[in-house]
Amino acid sequence: MEKRIVSFLLALVMAVSLLPVSAFAAEDAPFTVLAPTGAAVEKTGRTEKVEWTWCEGEEYKNPQTRYAEVDVWTVTVPENTQSLKLKLSDTTKYHYIDTYLPSEDNPRMFVNMDYPEEAIGGSWDSEAQAYQVDKLPACTKGDAPITVWNNDYWGIPTLRIYVKFAPAEDAPFVLKADGQAAEDAPFVLKADGQAVAVEKTPITGYTGGGRNDSATFPIYRSNTASISEQ
Repeated sequence: MEKRIVSFLLALVMAVSLLPVSAFAAEDAPFTVLAPTGAAVEKTGRTEKVEWTWCEGEEYKNPQTRYAEVDVWTVTVPENTQSLKLKLSDTTKYHYIDTYLPSEDNPRMFVNMDYPEEAIGGSWDSEAQAYQVDKLPACTKGDAPITVWNNDYWGIPTLRIYVKFAPAEDAPFVLKADGQAAEDAPFVLKADGQAVAVEKTPITGYTGGGRNDSATFPIYRSNTASISEQ
């Protein structure tokens, strides 16, 4: 019995050691994704040099270009996600967020927690102390990162977040049930994470009524329902 316990513990240690580092990365993230739920947060392990402008006094005299090395994180969300809501770990250290590409003069999204009425492409939720980025695909198109700036008077970049969109399933729809999915089926039927057994029938459907846009489509069936893909 003792040997079995030792063997089990050794196997458990080996299994944990094989887990990817990213499985633990989100715990150290300086922000939390409130929506969409299930978004994957990962530290890339790299930094980026971000340009910022420093001036003397409130008169904005003698502007100087400076650079800051910031950590880079990625947030992976389902394809077609339209908005992202994130809360920084310590909002007292941050001031605003924005997205834009170096080739652009104006930000696509800009939200200042101190001046929420000036927000562009997003908003500040004072109750949740969280930033909302709207029209997410447009704001981050072209791999434009979300840059977080701290509350220094001039705003110093402290963090960058890249948004990735997980590819959608090949299935045009998902239904709920139990079982296994046919390998060639262009869809997946699921329930509790389990796929349903489906099979392609020899029957071919037809739509269009003879018009130029008419088309045929295969018909599939499962042990619980008949399903057709159009």
